Amino acid sequence: MFPNWQGWKKSAGLISATLVTHVVCQIALSNTTVAQIIPDPSLGSDSSEFNANRNRIQGGAVRNDTLLFHSFQEFNVPENERIQFSVDDDIESIFTRVTGSNRSEILGEIRIRNDGDANLFLLNPNGVFIGPDAELDIEGSFVATTADGIEFGDFTFSAADSGNALPDGNLLVIRPSALLFNALPEPITVQSDLKLKNEMQLQLVGGDITLERLGRGDIELRTRGGIIEVLALDTPGRVSFVDGRLDVPANISRANISLDDAEINVEGRGDGDINLYGDRITLQDSTLKAGLRGNRGTVDRQVGNIVVDATDSIVATESTIRSNIDSGTEGVRGNIRLHSDGDIRLLLTEINTEVKGTEITLPDESADVGSITLTALGDLIVDTSRIGSSINKIGSSTREGENPSGSVTVNAASLLMRTAEGTSTSDQARISTSTNGNGDGGVVTINVGRLTMIGPGRSGSSGISSSSSSRATGDAGSVLITVTGPMLMTQRGKIETVIQGRSLLPRRGGNVVIRAESLRVLDNSAISARNTTVGEAGNIVITLDQALEVSGSSSINAFTRRFRDPDAAPDDIGGSIEINADTVSLSQQGKIEVSTEGENTAGRIDITANTVNISDQYILGETRTPSSGLFSRSLPTATGAGGDIIVTADLLRVQGNAVINTSTESDLRGGDIDITANRVQLLDGGQLVASTFDDGEAGSIEVNGLEQILIAGEDPSFGQQVDNAERLFGEGDIDNIRDAINREGANGLALNNSDNPAPSGIFTVTEGSGNAGSVILREASDRTLNILMRDRAAISARALNQGDAGDITVDISGDLSVANSDIRTDAVKSAGGFIDIGAGRLLIMDGATIGAQTSGPGDAGGIIIDIVGPLEISDSDIRTDAAEAAGGSINIGASTVLMTGDGDIRTNVASGAGNGGNIVVFAEVLIALDDSDILAFAQDGAGGNITLPIFFGQNFVPSSSGDGPNNLDLNGRVDVNASGQLSSGVITFPDVSFIENSLTELPDTLIDTESLVATSCIAQVAQSGGSLVVTGADGIPLQPGNRGIAIIQTNTVRTLSNSATAASVEAESRTLGTPIAEPQAVYQLSDGRLVLSKDCEG
Repeated sequence: MFPNWQGWKKSAGLISATLVTHVVCQIALSNTTVAQIIPDPSLGSDSSEFNANRNRIQGGAVRNDTLLFHSFQEFNVPENERIQFSVDDDIESIFTRVTGSNRSEILGEIRIRNDGDANLFLLNPNGVFIGPDAELDIEGSFVATTADGIEFGDFTFSAADSGNALPDGNLLVIRPSALLFNALPEPITVQSDLKLKNEMQLQLVGGDITLERLGRGDIELRTRGGIIEVLALDTPGRVSFVDGRLDVPANISRANISLDDAEINVEGRGDGDINLYGDRITLQDSTLKAGLRGNRGTVDRQVGNIVVDATDSIVATESTIRSNIDSGTEGVRGNIRLHSDGDIRLLLTEINTEVKGTEITLPDESADVGSITLTALGDLIVDTSRIGSSINKIGSSTREGENPSGSVTVNAASLLMRTAEGTSTSDQARISTSTNGNGDGGVVTINVGRLTMIGPGRSGSSGISSSSSSRATGDAGSVLITVTGPMLMTQRGKIETVIQGRSLLPRRGGNVVIRAESLRVLDNSAISARNTTVGEAGNIVITLDQALEVSGSSSINAFTRRFRDPDAAPDDIGGSIEINADTVSLSQQGKIEVSTEGENTAGRIDITANTVNISDQYILGETRTPSSGLFSRSLPTATGAGGDIIVTADLLRVQGNAVINTSTESDLRGGDIDITANRVQLLDGGQLVASTFDDGEAGSIEVNGLEQILIAGEDPSFGQQVDNAERLFGEGDIDNIRDAINREGANGLALNNSDNPAPSGIFTVTEGSGNAGSVILREASDRTLNILMRDRAAISARALNQGDAGDITVDISGDLSVANSDIRTDAVKSAGGFIDIGAGRLLIMDGATIGAQTSGPGDAGGIIIDIVGPLEISDSDIRTDAAEAAGGSINIGASTVLMTGDGDIRTNVASGAGNGGNIVVFAEVLIALDDSDILAFAQDGAGGNITLPIFFGQNFVPSSSGDGPNNLDLNGRVDVNASGQLSSGVITFPDVSFIENSLTELPDTLIDTESLVATSCIAQVAQSGGSLVVTGADGIPLQPGNRGIAIIQTNTVRTLSNSATAASVEAESRTLGTPIAEPQAVYQLSDGRLVLSKDCEG
């Protein structure tokens, strides 16, 4: 490559001197334009000659038989003129300097004619201007510079110091080693095409460098498969050559480079490089091209690189930077690198590497070929611009299926991506890798301080992606984003990895990994990992220091379709979403979702945060407003199970039109919901739902709490939401209605019923033949958990079709308070579920119900309640109901049971031969007041048995065995009844025979009241006092085992002394009128008698 420049021989030696006549030709200007070539005498006998008649440059100093040196005072080529260098065939390079004070203006043609490929160096410190009609007709490379000198080892061929004579003989180094700038470099302007022979070298090195056509079409700098380098300097200095390429010092100050309607093209047979080094580099309607053209290259041919390096900024408008391998070619792509110490701004610009070729060879497995790297120490703005690396076709390769499309890496202080309004999909702002062949998609890596993605609203999006198309056999790459500050996606911003198409070859989707301070996903924006063919979707992992916000119909989703990879490990399901943040907030139909439509099990959602807040509000009049929430779905065509949803938080709040939902519409089981939190709040219609609509079982819901679970309120707009969905899809399109409605109403998904609110609560539901899942609420550790349900909240396990209802388990040591709310299991056609409650205290009030019910042929489920402390039932029910089969049993254990108002414990069988459920209560005492009832009824079968503890019933009168519950309820008294059509159940009260006939008859002797009053004062013994117990009516405690109701302190009276006796006798002899001393207390004498008196010392 570059035989006349980089391939120079490295030999040096004495160069035979050749006497050349020094001719100075001063060409006078006239009306006829002639060349302005003025040689100078600085080369002595080797000075240059110019033949004005033939426009030929001759003479010059030859060294080492291959180098030719020319020196001119002026060097200009007028318009429409041709200047030709006459050189021997052995000459490989021509060095031309200008020692005068004027710039060189090349307006015509420069030609070199010899049998070799001689290179041309033009050195003019005053500047170089190449006009719009200029041409280069040379076989070798071309270098134009405004340097002061060219260094050859210890010798400098200087335009500023022309007195420095060329070394004679064999002392001159063959290759130039550097360009020397002694003063501020002057500019270079190019307004014409500079087209060199293939695989040559074109270098422009000076001050400000401008490539522009000025309205006459594009200009082109071209050497196919060659090297084009442009370096603009703003300070004196030294620029070295390394193997013929520019080695730019890091600390040298640079000038500006401007391309306007310009094209720099090294596309050809490969190996071509483009390097631009400047301070501010501007591309306007310009193109940088490298790569392999059609039917060129070899299997191991390396395509060159494109480097744009600026110390201030890079601005590209309506421009293209590309490195491609075209159809029919073979080789390895080169890389594109943009670096700026300031900003990089791209407007309507495309940067891409692309393979269309049929065969490639990678140098090793770790090689990063075809990569794009943008580094901005300032801001990177991608405005309606595209940055991408892709494979579009590969017939075969040395590592089939493993050839990456090339990575894209962005490093910047901030990244702004935006798309102009109305932009077509193909022109939207994006950073991407893709494969449409048998190579894998490359990795997209973003490392920035701030990331903002703004789409154009409804007309398009700005996006970061890696994809594998329908014709590809390779995997999609990953998207890796690290943001030290905030990250914002809005107006249809998009980040995704996707596998598309119907290929039967297994492929895996890439991962999306985001690490940021905070992330806001707003206004129809999305982060997704999808696989629509064979294999697994990629995973989404988001780690944030602060908040995640998903709002405005935006989503984070992972989706798999069709077939599972047969070689995948059993636990390698893919398509999962993992989020770690301080706060996670979902609102305004914001959602996080995993789903499967094929053989693959849906991935899981795993969220860890201090606060998880999911809230929404139904907008009246909207035709379709799905809930905000977390979703896991096994869709109708799926043969893979649904994924789990796991939330670990200090506070989980689900409020309004919001839900955490796992569902299956297939034969496979739905995912589970697993919540661990200090506090859980389900408010104003917020729900946890696990449902099934087909043969698959619904998932289970488990809530592990540490402090409190609060379930309160309802959403009254739910019925209107269902009505709007029904009008949108039609009453019979239950699948689409279910897709739009993600929550449960108080009456289920009741159509044509606007008065159907959505209660806050926890629901497992089956609308198919699969069973409903279980609900488990328990303490997460040794902490005390309290559960409060109020204002029409609900916990429910429902079976609305053939499947069985699920079970409900509550296991806490704190209080369970259920006010105007329900805990229920319901079954329409099958068996009801069981309810098992363990708590420190249970309060059921204000119309609440704990119930197990079946309205079909299945048995009602049972209820087990085990309370360490008291159970209180006020105007509420604990009940089981069966429409046709056996009633469910109720077993209650508590320290005490208090029933007030219309508080009932009841089992009921409405019809059929099934027996009523049994009721067993274990407690120290059961107190039933007001209209409280305990009933075990069977309409056609035998009544259930009732077993009670010590029982007190207000106005309790045993009812007849034929009384039904409708006659006994709301009758103003306490009833205990176990009636049934076949027979009544057995009612068992505790055995109290041990106190029968145990009362002692009181004596008839009347008490002498005078004996109760002492005739003297009382002298007490200084000992501890005793006590007098007054027990209440007739001295009998209110209940066996109860303490006394009053304790009166008494004192022991000591024996009177002689002086006290005398005083007593004296007191008896007092005359009338002596004041009477009133008694102060009750005293117990030594014989046990009680007397009224006063203390002698008082």
